[in-house]
Amino acid sequence: MTEHDILKIAKKAKKGDEEAFTLLINNFKYDFFRIAKSRLLNDEDAIDAVQETIISIYLNLDKLKDVHKFKVWAMKILINHCNTVYYKNKNRSDLQYETVNISDNTNIEYEVEVNEKVKNAFTSLTTEERTIISLFYIEEYKSKDIAKLLNINTNTLRTKLFRAREKMKKIINLNEKESL
Repeated sequence: MTEHDILKIAKKAKKGDEEAFTLLINNFKYDFFRIAKSRLLNDEDAIDAVQETIISIYLNLDKLKDVHKFKVWAMKILINHCNTVYYKNKNRSDLQYETVNISDNTNIEYEVEVNEKVKNAFTSLTTEERTIISLFYIEEYKSKDIAKLLNINTNTLRTKLFRAREKMKKIINLNEKESL
């Protein structure tokens, strides 16, 4: 769906068109889940945060001043719900990143090994760092938009992004040295 289509649908949804609202949510639900999962590391918690976000969007869509900013506004709501879930479950010991075992094909094993290194490095980041990396690389937000979402200065965001990348590189390199 193009930005123009999203804008037209968002305008209709804001006027109370439930079919348009459903289309809008269906367009973003996977993005919402990826961000929530990267922030919370747990499917159930991510799903809870996404559901709460959808409810909040539905109840507050009439308060959105500029439909051009729907996605940023919705992501901000999502991040707030993720923060709520995260702090509620902060002391739970069962939150683990899920791993996948794949057959004995050597090419696949190598890819899985590399992916495991990246996953391990990613999960070792702080919640804020995971969110920044996800928004920048997975959702392809610009630095200035991420900074607005997280209520931080753009230069601070860029520094945090750089440090998170460096942290991941160090962890991946340490894991490679240990496996030798």
